[in-house]
Amino acid sequence: MRDYQPKKNNPYELDPDLYKLMLGFIRNADKFRKSVEDNIYIPGVDFLKVGTGNSVRAFDDSIIERQAIVIAEKNTVVKAVDKSLEIIPEEYRRYILDNIILNAPLHRCEFADPRTLRRHKSRFIYKLAHELCYI
Repeated sequence: MRDYQPKKNNPYELDPDLYKLMLGFIRNADKFRKSVEDNIYIPGVDFLKVGTGNSVRAFDDSIIERQAIVIAEKNTVVKAVDKSLEIIPEEYRRYILDNIILNAPLHRCEFADPRTLRRHKSRFIYKLAHELCYI
């Protein structure tokens, strides 16, 4: 059962659409992180377009604004994922992230019960929704 959210006795239960949105944010956090770091280049814009004489032609401000907003939103998601990940104990993080990103089974952890990992996963996703002001 992929992307199943425990419903019985779960104080961290979210709306199914919000739950899937948070899973999408977690799955794309590495892509967002790389995009924020590499996003100095803006496609289709030459920063040094030289006009006539010594004047430098200004590039389209709306492209820069849109790009800056996208970078800020991605950076917000990356920071929220990192901050939410802090509530999970260090030894469980790899297993929970593997379960979310790679859909790896939780029962492969030798030292923790899958119910414990599911509880921490629910807390993590709930905390992420809280950090991003969805709840």
